[in-house]
Amino acid sequence: MNVTISNGNETIIKVSGRLDVGSAGEFEKEIQPLLTGQMSNITIDCSELEYISSAGLRSLMILNKASAAKGEQIFIKSISPIVKDVFDMTGFSSLFNFIE
Repeated sequence: MNVTISNGNETIIKVSGRLDVGSAGEFEKEIQPLLTGQMSNITIDCSELEYISSAGLRSLMILNKASAAKGEQIFIKSISPIVKDVFDMTGFSSLFNFIE
């Protein structure tokens, strides 16, 4: 897994590879400054995300809860049908905003 975070008018997190039990800890470490600092609306670019497990969903939920507490929103962009199926099967689709 690889994570790239860019800040501007909005925060964009690009995730590539697999977000699973082996990489969720690294993802949480990368997003830690966003959780504790100022946060603007966040877009998670999943165009290169190949797979997500329950551990990866948990990491995204941590980010979602922190952003909601600050009155901000999370948008998930360019998600593949396979990864979207995981969100749908677990009920997580209703917790996030999906954009093209």
